[in-house]
Amino acid sequence: MPIIKKKIKGGKTTFYFLSLPVYRIKQGSESTKHYVLGIKTKTRKNKLADFSGESRLQNADGENAAAEKYREISSQLFNVYDSLNIHVNPRRPRTVNLLIPTIQPSLSAGPLSALHFGHFIQKQGYHVRVLVYMMNGADPQKLKEIISSQEDSLKDFGKEIELEVLNTSASPALEISENDMSVAVLFNSSFFAHQIQSFCKNKKFINFIQDDERCFFQGGSLYSVVEQSYNLDCYPIISTEILQQAFLTEDIGHFRSKNIRTIVQDSASNCFLPDWETFSRQHQHNECKKLVFYARPHIPRNCFELGLISLIDACRKNVFSDEWQFYGVGFPEASSIPLGQGKELIMLPNMPVDQYKKMLSTFDIGLSLMSTPHSNMPVIDFALSGNCVVTNCYKNKNQAALSKICKNILAADFNKDALVETLRTAAKDCTNLEKRYQNARESSHPTNWDDVFGEKHQKWLKDIMENHINKFNWLSIFRG
Repeated sequence: MPIIKKKIKGGKTTFYFLSLPVYRIKQGSESTKHYVLGIKTKTRKNKLADFSGESRLQNADGENAAAEKYREISSQLFNVYDSLNIHVNPRRPRTVNLLIPTIQPSLSAGPLSALHFGHFIQKQGYHVRVLVYMMNGADPQKLKEIISSQEDSLKDFGKEIELEVLNTSASPALEISENDMSVAVLFNSSFFAHQIQSFCKNKKFINFIQDDERCFFQGGSLYSVVEQSYNLDCYPIISTEILQQAFLTEDIGHFRSKNIRTIVQDSASNCFLPDWETFSRQHQHNECKKLVFYARPHIPRNCFELGLISLIDACRKNVFSDEWQFYGVGFPEASSIPLGQGKELIMLPNMPVDQYKKMLSTFDIGLSLMSTPHSNMPVIDFALSGNCVVTNCYKNKNQAALSKICKNILAADFNKDALVETLRTAAKDCTNLEKRYQNARESSHPTNWDDVFGEKHQKWLKDIMENHINKFNWLSIFRG
């Protein structure tokens, strides 16, 4: 990024600016915007420095502390205010741009859901391009291979899609058509999707909302940035009715007050429920009962500390007899943590998705916490695999709402004592294998991605992709 400097007439201070490229469609040329990096100061005449004049701008002789600080802070804010290098190519095919931060060999539920949404869009006949924007220098072909290796249902999708590693303010430019549509899957991708759509006929982007991401940050600048991302002009598709209701109740993004249409999608569960004979046999023949804890100390919203201290207190209060064993999943590395009373929490290593799914039905109790209004995918995975599941209430996420997903879910008030008592209830309820199995079977939550997106989603997508262009063309005719 070029740095330019400007000296205020009559003053001693040199002010530095950051110069970022801004691409104009109509002129087809590059212009420049200047962002102030210096702190406003006073001249010798005791007046505020005036930046509106046409003082001569010269290239700076190297980097400076202010520019370095800007880059550092911009990185901490996930570069949401960086400008993309965008070029409208009239010969480029119409494309849906799916913005994903990273593609890793072991993808979590969030990016996997986004990829399945991209696959759904592709199956409706639209050309899909995955834009990976936090992996500068990555090999696109290798990333496509990783996508294909995730699940059988994504095998062909990974081979067929276009994939580009996006570098903000870099050359070559990101080429788009004026009829493109963009899909944001995380708060920072909303800003990039918004930039892309500013060059398109349809100024709105699709916002694939999987949680209230304000909850990921404890106030401060990032909280404000996330809140701003929801105010960008978009088509919201929200994961679960519980989360949709939270957005409407709090009027997040002004979705309710502006009467913005929202649509729900329920991500497919990674559960595994064998036939009744296998399920009952594997539990009746087990010499021990097993609890699984979704333990992610590196992800604050999963409240690892509260879950762990609740387990320790439950063991101290004899909630669990000696036959119980305790396992953790999601921990960065295999290890063990003492729980007292001769018990320990054994952290299992990361494993392939298929192996993880088959293991879930062998547990009796699942414990998974999350300080957001989303229902929490591990909770659903555990419950639909036949576990009695202990989780926490949060705002409108309560027992009534979670029971609509599966009656195996037990919701506790969000504190240690309530969690301990709910663990006590689960330890009693889990002895009823028939009820656990029946509750899992009766859940209407989708377990296959083919069941996630139906006719209402097809119509919703078509309205977004087609109606705006049709309307634009008619207006062009009437305007001559």
